[in-house]
Amino acid sequence: MLSQYKSEVAAKYRINLKAVILFKAQKTIAQSQQNKANFHRLIERLSAKEIENIRLKSNIDIVRRAFAFFDAQGVSSAQLAERLKREFRVLPFGQRLNRKGKVSDTRQHAGR
Repeated sequence: MLSQYKSEVAAKYRINLKAVILFKAQKTIAQSQQNKANFHRLIERLSAKEIENIRLKSNIDIVRRAFAFFDAQGVSSAQLAERLKREFRVLPFGQRLNRKGKVSDTRQHAGR
């Protein structure tokens, strides 16, 4: 959620910023792959109810500022959940998001 907050604050001031999540390396590649899978499963299942739960339980200042920003921008918990899902979705090999958030196939022009 904080990465989304930073991205949207940057966009408000016309700064192009892409959210990045770094994971602490584990002892094995299999553990790292499992952590990645767990993260994507968490994002896929994210709902407005879970966002609201974070809003109600968090006493961390930056999280409260993020929610105040989203409220001021008219971003609902449902919209925030959908934005997070869009930002962190897994794309099939050879596909990427363009600047407008549309999926494009990087293999279309291969071999030309």
